[in-house]
Amino acid sequence: MFPKIKRKSEKDIKYPAVAEIKLDGELVMWDGYTGKLINSYGNEKYADKSKLPTECRLWGELFYGTGTNFYSEYQSHQKSKDLKVVFFDLLNIGKECLYPKQPYKVRRMMLEEVTDLHIPSIAVEPGDISVLLDKTVAKGYEGLVVKPVMSYSFESWVKLKRKATCKLYITGIRKKTSGYYKRGESKHSLAVGTPEHRYGCVSFIGWENLILPLIGGKGFTGEDKDYWYIKPEVKLEIEYQMLTPNNHLRNPFIKRILDPREEIQLPERGK
Repeated sequence: MFPKIKRKSEKDIKYPAVAEIKLDGELVMWDGYTGKLINSYGNEKYADKSKLPTECRLWGELFYGTGTNFYSEYQSHQKSKDLKVVFFDLLNIGKECLYPKQPYKVRRMMLEEVTDLHIPSIAVEPGDISVLLDKTVAKGYEGLVVKPVMSYSFESWVKLKRKATCKLYITGIRKKTSGYYKRGESKHSLAVGTPEHRYGCVSFIGWENLILPLIGGKGFTGEDKDYWYIKPEVKLEIEYQMLTPNNHLRNPFIKRILDPREEIQLPERGK
């Protein structure tokens, strides 16, 4: 029942609408009846629960710091008291079921009455949304979630993000390690970067027939517990969301295979 937003284009927005900052966090649900904060996998998460409301259920985001770099900090801070939670929707309160029986406008008003730990909501017009998105991304946030005020479910919400591109070498192939596959299946990802720095991994599902023959004849240069490394010759253009503080690509996707004569283009901070 956790929200999963599929619409990702400005043309999908139904007005009147409000926009809320998309934090880089972990989706959670607060159960004020049992005192449990759980994620979408059913795992209980740490947070200061002493200030959270009772006798209600809410959707929220668990985040660290300003809410811009949660996953790059997650391993070192997942048990920290610096983890915070904010809420963006109210499922029910007392014996009253609100989602999806009441429109978002009503649920939002009641959410603000239940707790002050909520993401700010900004009324937007069609001409405002692109400018607001640019300003939000420039501050380091992922983007915006735009919600029609009369929407009854999250299926009409729209997630907006800005994308950038870079051009990097394939430097290795990820092995089947326990942290990166489920049910015995490989994640099918490539290490990408330069000889000096690995910018992360990108999935090559759907590109196998094009990419594997190209890298199959490249020189094997070594391995470790996570990767087989190859001579950096094949180049990819990669679309990504942002560059994390440790210089890794966030949400990368292969856009195309480059001509060998094309120059490498490194990802830039803030893009």
